[in-house]
Amino acid sequence: KLSGHSAILSLTANRRKRSNRRHARPVLFP
Repeated sequence: KLSGHSAILSLTANRRKRSNRRHARPVLFP
């Protein structure tokens, strides 16, 4: 389902942004 995939992408994007802010380094996990 596209909606489900889009939601996952949004969650991963938010996680990546948060991780970059805290650790200031790229995230390996998707």
